[in-house]
Amino acid sequence: MISSNTQKPSADIILAIETSTPVCSVALKAGDSELVKTETGTGIHSEKTFIFIDELLAEAGLKPADVQVVVLSGGPGSYTGLRIASSAAKGLLFGRESALYSCQTLASIAAGVHRNQKAKRIHAVLNARRTHLYHQMFQVSDDGILTHSSPSSVLALSEIESVLEKGDVVAGTGIQRLSRDLLLEKQVRTYRDDEALSASNLLYMMKTDDFLPYLREEDVASYEPVYQPPEA
Repeated sequence: MISSNTQKPSADIILAIETSTPVCSVALKAGDSELVKTETGTGIHSEKTFIFIDELLAEAGLKPADVQVVVLSGGPGSYTGLRIASSAAKGLLFGRESALYSCQTLASIAAGVHRNQKAKRIHAVLNARRTHLYHQMFQVSDDGILTHSSPSSVLALSEIESVLEKGDVVAGTGIQRLSRDLLLEKQVRTYRDDEALSASNLLYMMKTDDFLPYLREEDVASYEPVYQPPEA
């Protein structure tokens, strides 16, 4: 969790990278403009992440040295995908005065739903083991503030299904392994893969202090992603 003395960065040019799943997404904030490129596929991150960065910078008329802040989806998630984003950020920022931030991946999924849909409870999930998913539940207060109401953890499918309530939203990957009949019975809405995972969610979270608890300023040289949540 971000320290209390860390503030939201004031920057005109922010690069965001989301590679925690088969979704490869890169977004660029340049002044008031936002550009996003997203593609889904197995093993595409090593190529597409760098291509997307180059293409977005070129489209905005910018050079890598112009980037003031990089924000990454910091995990949990795919070891390979998270490593590629970390390597890209370190290569871009090493030896410069620019800042690096990591964002909790499950929180960014919930934030993506929150920005687009009205929901009181959001379950952010990611593929883990065959019969388990990474899971974290979030609630939206009456004044529109998103906060987590459970820790980030690995749960069995049956455990997740047992806490679903009518009108909840489930977003992320691995949703197809939850009981379709149960989701229909409880009128649970679902957002899968690139509907829920986008680097634009990271830019959205950087805009407001409400999401600072899910962001952390990192040291470029020593940064390591969180591949799985800590034991509860």
